[in-house]
Amino acid sequence: MLSGVSGELIGYFCVGDEARVAGLDEQSGVADVGVAMRPDLRARGDTEAFGTAVLTHARQLTGSDRFRATVRRGNSRGLLLLGHLGFHPVSRHGPYLVLTG
Repeated sequence: MLSGVSGELIGYFCVGDEARVAGLDEQSGVADVGVAMRPDLRARGDTEAFGTAVLTHARQLTGSDRFRATVRRGNSRGLLLLGHLGFHPVSRHGPYLVLTG
């Protein structure tokens, strides 16, 4: 969980097995990452800073510079954010797009 200065919940993230969508195999040299941000805060335009902070912390936790994320195909905001963070689609997995960055 990530919280702001006043202690309120901003969002959460996970890495590794906890972030991997069921049925998707682990990929050598790539850390899976999952993230969610409070909807009311997404509307304020803080998502890119939040995503950057998550990836910075995930690098420290995993030692990896390569990440993979899965996003439902209809999640245009999530896809846009991941694109801004340097991710690009590499495959599909059920209703998800698989992106690496």
